[in-house]
Amino acid sequence: MAGIGFELKKIVRQGTVASYLQVALSGAMIVAGPWLITILAVGLIQRFYRAALAEGSDLFLATVVYTYTGSLLLFGGVHYIFSRILSDLLYEKKERKTVAYFGWFFLVVGFLAALAGAFIGGTMQPIEIKYPVFYRVIAGLFFLFVSLHWLFIVYASLLRWYGKILVVYASGMGVFILSAALLSLRLGVAGVLLGFALGNLGILAGLSILILKFRQEARGLEENRRIKDTLLECTFGVWGYLKTQRDLFLTGCFYYLGIWIDKILFWIAKGQQVEGTWFRILPSYDVLVYYTNLTMIPGLVFFVVFTETGFATLLRKFLEGLARRTYLSILREKQRLYRESLRYLLDLGLFQGCITLSVALLSSWLIPSAGLSATVWILLWGVFFHLLYFVITSFLFFLEAYRGAMLSALIFLLVNLSVTLCSIVTGKPEGIRFGTLAILQQWMKGRIVSIPPGSGYLLGALVAAITSAGIFLHVLKRMEQRIFSRSAE
Repeated sequence: MAGIGFELKKIVRQGTVASYLQVALSGAMIVAGPWLITILAVGLIQRFYRAALAEGSDLFLATVVYTYTGSLLLFGGVHYIFSRILSDLLYEKKERKTVAYFGWFFLVVGFLAALAGAFIGGTMQPIEIKYPVFYRVIAGLFFLFVSLHWLFIVYASLLRWYGKILVVYASGMGVFILSAALLSLRLGVAGVLLGFALGNLGILAGLSILILKFRQEARGLEENRRIKDTLLECTFGVWGYLKTQRDLFLTGCFYYLGIWIDKILFWIAKGQQVEGTWFRILPSYDVLVYYTNLTMIPGLVFFVVFTETGFATLLRKFLEGLARRTYLSILREKQRLYRESLRYLLDLGLFQGCITLSVALLSSWLIPSAGLSATVWILLWGVFFHLLYFVITSFLFFLEAYRGAMLSALIFLLVNLSVTLCSIVTGKPEGIRFGTLAILQQWMKGRIVSIPPGSGYLLGALVAAITSAGIFLHVLKRMEQRIFSRSAE
């Protein structure tokens, strides 16, 4: 995504308030569009559509939460492979070919997401709502649209029409608000979900138009080939990446599971069953998670515009000089890359630290249901370390240290998993659903201090950030040796 940062950096240099606003909004949509739209939409729904949700507020919230969770867990690794393929094609100046691969992933992800959506809709038996069958159908389609939305936003990183992307997202939100307002009057909670699905579909349609326009202007040879041959070539290409980039694929799988594992465990152990479904939710924890995660967006925009572009520029200059510099000069440049990388991380940490501390101090006013002050603070600083971990992992991707990135993601998952389990069994006994956990809690009572909710996420992100930082510095120290040894091979 460094290409996005370079384009946004040009806008920042204009030095006007409008340019700063455009960069902030465009960057937010590119790095967190589906996620941000969802949180804003859920907030609007809970604020203005309470009457429609009265018949099934928990059902609607669970449908949305499980849709986003399931789509990321199923396709997180796919997103990473897709991003790598796009990066390689851009480097080879084969922009037109990226559209073919996008079409391949669109078909595969769409097919699998349709099956998963059919499973979600088919296993629901919602009761006490006006149109249960219609709601089940819309829930399946909603899963399909959201799964494709993640894929579209990955490809949108190639597009440089950030103003148009903003218009697309604003139009999608407008479609959602208007359609939900009209449909909820007749269809109740099913109408609200349909409005949400139509808003996502509108965004997909708008991004599709931009992608088709990009195809017309893309560089690369025009290939007059049959669709069957193109799909076959893309199939072999993706299979080759899956065989050679297994670590990258597993990084995506472990990373997203690491993000969601604490929520999943709390749902299983202490969540409340949503009537007529197999969904379980814990609103007292879920709401805090989603609001605190919003604080990552400013840091992500800062990363895309400044941190990543700065690191990418330094790395490119270093690599370009390997063939014409003396070894002593290469070592000096490597030390400079080492120092500047730490400075970029420090600047980002200071920026995000100010955001996190400000929100933490104002949490009782900014975050609804922030009565659990300890959990709010834990989650906010968990988001802080999560951002640092994410940034360092991105640096590892630049250096193609995929095994190190996979190891960090696995540690993130395991630490969050183990600490969250301890948090559950040492917490309040009320609400624990499984006898094994209840017995374990009684045995541990008085032996271990109670661990607040969110501690697993915080410690997992902290340990993962430290681990990835250590791997990053180790890779930097021997980077030129790796490059020369590869060249010799």
